[in-house]
Amino acid sequence: MSAICYRCKKDYKQRWRLGRHLKRKKPCVKKEEVEVEVEEEEEEKKIKCEFCNKFYKYNSTLTRHLKTCKIKQEKEKKRYECIYCHDVYIKKCFLDKHLKFCNKKYELEDCLEEVDLLKKKVKTLEISNVGINKELQFVNKELQFLKSEMKILKEKRNI
Repeated sequence: MSAICYRCKKDYKQRWRLGRHLKRKKPCVKKEEVEVEVEEEEEEKKIKCEFCNKFYKYNSTLTRHLKTCKIKQEKEKKRYECIYCHDVYIKKCFLDKHLKFCNKKYELEDCLEEVDLLKKKVKTLEISNVGINKELQFVNKELQFLKSEMKILKEKRNI
């Protein structure tokens, strides 16, 4: 047992639902009028996104759309890249979230700590080498002095 609205041609399985439909404060519209209204709404959507060619009724809606328009973002190449693993993100907030958990970041920080330790070791070795170098210079000077003394002694023997 079905009931059909004589205005909008909508089909109801129970008559009481059709009765409720007909008693609404805002009455239903004839099917032909509905099609005309849809065409009018499409004509009202006059604002067009220059990137993806979508139409919007209000300028504010277009402005909101432009913030996330993928084609616009590709053309503008405004991307945010992780300096550690080089992943690319469309929004800065996505990059910030990624940076909190980026494994390469922590690996790099560990490597930097190791590099700092190695630098400190090199500095201590350089300092100790400076002392050794001074001693070597002193020993070399003594050797040169002794060599010169030997030459003098050899010359005295030959005379």
